[in-house]
Amino acid sequence: AVEPADRPLGLFFTAHLHEAEAARPPRLAVGHDRRRLDGPEARERIAQPILPHPFLVFARHDHSLATAKSIPFTRLAEEPLLLREPGSATRDVAEQAFSERGLAPKICMELGSNEAIREAILCGLGVAILGRYSIGLKRPAGLATLDVAGFPIPMQSCLVHPARKHLSAVTLAFVEMVSSEIENIVAGRMRPNTVGRGTSAERVCGQ
Repeated sequence: AVEPADRPLGLFFTAHLHEAEAARPPRLAVGHDRRRLDGPEARERIAQPILPHPFLVFARHDHSLATAKSIPFTRLAEEPLLLREPGSATRDVAEQAFSERGLAPKICMELGSNEAIREAILCGLGVAILGRYSIGLKRPAGLATLDVAGFPIPMQSCLVHPARKHLSAVTLAFVEMVSSEIENIVAGRMRPNTVGRGTSAERVCGQ
């Protein structure tokens, strides 16, 4: 494992409401971690791909690298990095990106939600590696995506459930609705007679 480099701010801050490992697995979940979906336990789960969910590097719109092109990954490694809590699939993707290159991230904060990371970016506290739809179906004003070598990292959002569990009729109807309407959900074109009430749609894409 690659250990975090010296923290540029001289301090380290962590805040989250619960450990991800302690959470009870739901019957139906959204996943995008290739190792968890394709690993040894994959046969115990059914994963239905619903949407490409590439991971990008987000920074504040006035960041010094916001308009730069073809930024080397080594340059990204010099930036203070905002991460999710240990056990988060989003954190795993970021850590793997650094580990594959033999580099250590300069972690400045661990936060327990993508929304908290978004606000920290907007405050100029660092950059973050997040899924395209993790902080909303539309990119919030004030954020920029950095053109870093190796990005975007291709990922796929999937609806995941235990293979041996029987899904209720309501859950099956939800899966069918999401599978058929996901492109409309992302584009904001949900029909009035479907479930698309904004909050539910964003939960599907923003885990």
